Amino acid sequence: MFLYYALIGLANPKTYVRVYSLNILNTIAKHNPESIMDITEKVLILCNKDQYWEIKAQCLMFASIVLSSFRGLSHLLSTKEDVKGGMKRAASDALNQGPGANADKNVVKKNLNLAIDIIIKCFNVNSPKSVQKLGLFELQPLLNDYKALYAPYVEVLVQIDQEIKSIILSEEPIRCNSQTKLILSYSWRRHLFLLR
Repeated sequence: MFLYYALIGLANPKTYVRVYSLNILNTIAKHNPESIMDITEKVLILCNKDQYWEIKAQCLMFASIVLSSFRGLSHLLSTKEDVKGGMKRAASDALNQGPGANADKNVVKKNLNLAIDIIIKCFNVNSPKSVQKLGLFELQPLLNDYKALYAPYVEVLVQIDQEIKSIILSEEPIRCNSQTKLILSYSWRRHLFLLR
């Protein structure tokens, strides 16, 4: 039922309704990633036509959830160079029983590619700073599994504020708790705050 209303909300002319609809889709994706496999293309279309930073941020979150949920199948996107060193990993991934284990591999591959396309559209040097900051923190854990994210990640990291850069490049793990919190909300009106 929530999925139905979220999909209806994506077509709403009001930005905040589209933002909240994407937020609902993100919540659904966290708990049941296979249920949103047919929606990734709709999110890409929304990402392409909508210029509001809140939409871009929610689309970026959606794509990172898809990639994170199916990271055990990231080898489906491997290039020839990746295959040479990844034969052992592919054998261990065959034993994977996580999300996507029962899904059609072609469907998963298509959705992983669409998720990467969403990230490339939303996360780049021309994106709003708030989306860039969010992307740097959200995409960092995915870099080992998705090599296609290297180029946009490094481009954004090179030109971001020194304070954010030092947190990202720190050897200490990033903790999103009382020490560091990202607050992203429509009500904060176009700001992403990094609180320490």
